[in-house]
Formats: sequence, structure tokens, C-alpha cells
Amino acid sequence: MPKSQQHTETLRHLAENLRRRGVGEATAFVLDLFRPFDFLSSQLALFARPFTSGIGGRWGLYVDALSEEANWHTLRQLLAPTVPEHEPENNDTNTAPQ
Repeated sequence: MPKSQQHTETLRHLAENLRRRGVGEATAFVLDLFRPFDFLSSQLALFARPFTSGIGGRWGLYVDALSEEANWHTLRQLLAPTVPEHEPENNDTNTAPQ
């Protein structure tokens, strides 16, 4: 599996975990606020990489994925609130067809 695909799967897992814990929308909001700092965020992730490699679990994978600037955008997209599709409302329910 290519590394970019692994990173996308890792970020998808992270987004699902954040949503399951009820902080998905708040995280998306904060990530949008920090959008201009994606480069610095990826540099911070690179700095943190050696500290997370021995922790175990998925932390190392998350940091590895977020060490690439473009993946911050991917995470924002994965956390973006989805609008459920529904049928258009008919406001004229009381009128008979003509």
C-alpha cells in the first residue's frame, strides 16, 4: 500500500475516533482556525515524531501522517460536517392539485 494511502487510512481512523468521542466538529473548527499554520503544524509533527515512536498504539502513525502539510487539509476534509440528504419540503401541503 502506498504511503499516501496509508496516511489517508490513518487520518480516516483518527477522524472516526474524534467523531465517536464527540469532538469532531470542535476539532474541525480549530483546524480551520489554524489553516494558515499547516506548514508549522507539520514541522511540529516532525519534531514530535521521535517522541511518539516508542509510545505504541496509533500515536506514531498519526504523527507520521500529520508530518506532511497536505494531510492537515485531508484531516479537515474528513472532519467536515456532512449535511444529511433529505427530500425537499413541500410547503403547499394544504392545497389541492389543480
